[in-house]
Amino acid sequence: MESYLNDSDLVIFSVSIRNTVDAIKSMSDKIIGDKLVVDLSGIKSKPEEALSELNASEVLSLHPMFGPSIKSLEWQELIEIQWGSSRKWKKWSEVTWVLQKCWIKIIQMTQKEHDSQMGVVQNLMHAQSIILGSTLKKLNKEIKTSSPIFRAHMNIIERMAKQNGSLYSDMQTENQEYLENVYPIWKSESENQFERTEKKDKQWFEEVMSEIQDFVWKKK
Repeated sequence: MESYLNDSDLVIFSVSIRNTVDAIKSMSDKIIGDKLVVDLSGIKSKPEEALSELNASEVLSLHPMFGPSIKSLEWQELIEIQWGSSRKWKKWSEVTWVLQKCWIKIIQMTQKEHDSQMGVVQNLMHAQSIILGSTLKKLNKEIKTSSPIFRAHMNIIERMAKQNGSLYSDMQTENQEYLENVYPIWKSESENQFERTEKKDKQWFEEVMSEIQDFVWKKK
């Protein structure tokens, strides 16, 4: 392994969220010199300390916002987090040049911004889909018809069901930005809806839908 590292210009850490920090630390004394080190973990605040202590010339975190099934990189998004303002980024500039030739969109963020964004883009959406999938399983009901919205939700659930469960368990329980700032609101809103449903509070639903409409269309 050490001989491979010595000969490598690029070192990529692509392991589960729960193993990322240990993987980086186990290699830290072997990764030195003129190398580009890349972390692909889905949560960026956890490996912050381990990455900051690496002695490689260029260290950064990336998060591709797309999967292996895409047919083209055109206009796909790649989140970039650079570690260390004094680095020259020569190797990464070369990689960036290749990616930009593919029309990929590179978005720069801090690790805190990344985890905050993922708390909504991934965690919140996954939480809803996991509960929906679990509810459908417990209903165990034969569905003889559907709607566009139902099919859209089922497509998401089917896609998630193809993944390793540890991916979602790590994302849902390790992102502190989600746990502290998004989850409490999601939980409160869910509980409120359950209560209003049991009370048959039609006015509340109409008011909430009006607020959602204002929020969504003002964003356009």
